[in-house]
Amino acid sequence: MVREVMDVPAAHIRADPPYRDITRMLAREQAGALPVVEAEDHVVGVVSESDLLAKDAFEASGHRPGPIGRLRERRLHGKARGETVADLMTSPVITVLPGATVAEAAWLSALYRLKLMPSPTGRAGWSASSAGTPCSRP
Repeated sequence: MVREVMDVPAAHIRADPPYRDITRMLAREQAGALPVVEAEDHVVGVVSESDLLAKDAFEASGHRPGPIGRLRERRLHGKARGETVADLMTSPVITVLPGATVAEAAWLSALYRLKLMPSPTGRAGWSASSAGTPCSRP
């Protein structure tokens, strides 16, 4: 079961810090993704290194698409203009229940190409499933 292999609590980030803080937090936690929580500790999204790539690529390239390109790449360009965690995170978040099997968590991770799946701990907190193997960083 997922609950048997999780460490609690998971490292997390609030939705309001600026873009540069995400990079620092990911490096400090040695994580590729973090759950994003609101004031009541409800998970509202996940922010990952890949969420930051659109912004970095957009800024580095100077690429400005025409009207058709903007329609086709709306989500990518929306993230590229983002300035806070809330702007850049992926939402809604897919979670895994503590009673799920590790195989079920791995399947969800592979199916949705997820880097992290938060899991409610039953307390005022969350753990996280990373790369299909449920775990968290204290």
